[in-house]
This record gives sequence, structure tokens and C-alpha cells, in this order.
Amino acid sequence: MTDSSGSQYEEDGYYGDKEVDIFMGLRHLNALTLNKDGTIRPHVLEVILWISDVKYFAAYNNFTVGSSTEGYAITSLGTYHGNAGDAMCPHVHLAFARDSNNIGWWGEADTRDELIQEEKGCLLTTKSMIWLPLKDDRGITNATMRIRPLEYDQSVACPPTVGWEPYWNTTTGNWTLNRSLSAIITWNCIGNMMLEPMTKAASGALECVENSNGSLSWNDTIKLPCHMVCPENFNASYDETRCYHFAAADAVVAGLHQAAVKGQTVYPALPVDDDFINCTDEAGDCDVSNVCTAVVHLMHNVPCVIL
Repeated sequence: MTDSSGSQYEEDGYYGDKEVDIFMGLRHLNALTLNKDGTIRPHVLEVILWISDVKYFAAYNNFTVGSSTEGYAITSLGTYHGNAGDAMCPHVHLAFARDSNNIGWWGEADTRDELIQEEKGCLLTTKSMIWLPLKDDRGITNATMRIRPLEYDQSVACPPTVGWEPYWNTTTGNWTLNRSLSAIITWNCIGNMMLEPMTKAASGALECVENSNGSLSWNDTIKLPCHMVCPENFNASYDETRCYHFAAADAVVAGLHQAAVKGQTVYPALPVDDDFINCTDEAGDCDVSNVCTAVVHLMHNVPCVIL
């Protein structure tokens, strides 16, 4: 975004030594996101990142930049869409500023440092490229930011409203930068994870389709990420990897070892928890006192009850 040439180049834009090193300038960004009468004219922002030969992207459907008196702050971003993770949102309402190393970006230096410590935010400049949701030791090798008017985007593409976060360990999929007619996004819930509501399948695809009025939209809506949805009278473990059934009567002597089996008799569709089925008394895994400790840990504040 910026080099050592100074704030004038940040405002007016510049062409670097290489043809690919281009920045249109903050003043022009502000002008583009305003109509002639001064009303807001939102744009779609796309950030495209390359790590080696792998492409990641983040798109936002309501990007606007404030005036010079506002420090050219990002005044709005809208909904996140993509597979790179939402790293721009923490910079909303932050003025554009230069740090002691003469690097310009949205947010004062101390604010940027705080965001990095919290593993949030981003920094895309000619000197440094950081996108915190993407934790990859190889580093970002190339970055592009581009915008186009929201009204035009709506006429040629489905809305950028389906986002995936790299830290999700329950959901995988294939997100494409292309949102034009017939574009497809696939998603899959890992293991026994489910989408909410439970009427949704645990995997599937979204397709960009044309409506009767000529507009484009995704053919379904999904709520991500996938998460554990336990049947009635079952409780999810703290890490959402297991469902347990507890009862005050009909106790078993081996705690969760037998409770896992009894849970399947109550709800046959629920997979048996092999971790407890395979435990042995020799290893101490089935000891009642150990099971009590495990129950309190896994079930948060649920009292320790051996079935």
C-alpha cells in the first residue's frame, strides 16, 4: 500500500518501480465511495493473497473510506466472504497512519501492535505483508486489493456473504473467488458435526443462480461453522466432540465406559464413543473416580453423576 515516499503519495497514489506496485491513493478511494451529492456509494472490496502457489481471498460488500478530516478511516466494511479469514474488520474506524518505520496502514502503531498480539488484523504494504488469520510460516508472497461499485457487483455476481475462517476445526470446504452465475461453494462438516438447523445436511454446495427478476443469489443459506448438535436429553462435551446421556437412575459401575453404550440404546443413531468403549481397568481409564473427574471437566458445571 505505501512506501517511504511520504503521505502525499498515500493520498494521491503512486506507481512503484515495478508495474505491479500500484496504489490509487486514499483521496481517490474516498472519492470513489461517495456520490456527487456526498451520499455514500458503497463498494465491494476484494483482497487476494498468495502464499506460494495457494490463493486466499477476503471480500467485503460495503467498503467505504472517510475523508482527509476523518484520517481516511475505513468507515464501513460490510459482510465478510472468502477463505482467508476476516482480518480487515478490526481496522474499521481506524485512521490511516504511519509508524516509526514509515509504514502506512489503518491504525496507529500501538493499535496495530495490540492487534498483532491478539492475533487479529492485517498489514499489507510494500515492506510487510501480514494477514493474521493465515498462520503460515512461508509468508504472503503477493497481495492485491481491488474494489468495484456495489450496484455493479450486484448485477453480475452473487453477494459476498459466505465466509470461512481458517481457525475452524469443524468445517472444511472449497471457496471460490468467482461469484458469477453458476459459481459453486462446497462445504463439509467434519466428523459428527452438524449445521444448524439439523434439517440441513452435513455437507453440500451453494450455487449462484439467476432469480426470476434477473438478479443473482445463492440457492440456499447456511449458518457456519458446523457444530455439535446433540439429541434431546443429551449434553455436548466442552470441545463439541461428544454427546453424553446422563441419568439419575439405572447406574452403571464403569461410568462413561458403559454410559457410552447405554447412550446408543437411548438414541441408536448416535455413534458409540470408542475412546470409552476401548478403555481398560488395567490402564485405570475405567476407574469410577477418574470418570467423575472427566465428567466435571467435560460437562462444565454439570454435577458428577455415575450412571
